[in-house]
Amino acid sequence: MKAKFYKIVITDSMMDAIHGFSHSIEEVFIPDLNISINITGDDDSKAVTIFRTYPGRYEGAKNSLIDAQTKPAKLIGRFEIEDDFAHELDDYLNRKDSIEKKVIEWW
Repeated sequence: MKAKFYKIVITDSMMDAIHGFSHSIEEVFIPDLNISINITGDDDSKAVTIFRTYPGRYEGAKNSLIDAQTKPAKLIGRFEIEDDFAHELDDYLNRKDSIEKKVIEWW
C-alpha cells in the first residue's frame, strides 16, 4: 500500500499557537486508509501516535483563530508499506474507537 513521509509543523497547545511556538515532526500518511503515524520524544521516552486524518492535514491552512497561515507539510518521500501491516493499523484504530465508545457509554 502506498504511503507518504512528511515533515509537518505542529504546536503542542492553543497557547503555543497563539504565541507562535511550533516545532516540526516527521509523519507517515497512508492515503488509502486516511491513517497517520508519528513518533515523538527522545530515546528515553518515545510516544507513538496513530490516528485517522485526511489529506488536507498536509496542505496548510488559514487559521482564523490566530490569524495565521500554517505552512504546508514538506513531502520527504513516498514508499510502500506492507498491506498486512496497514490493515493491522486500521484494525487497531477500529478496536480503539469501539473501546472508546464503550467507555463513553459506561461513563
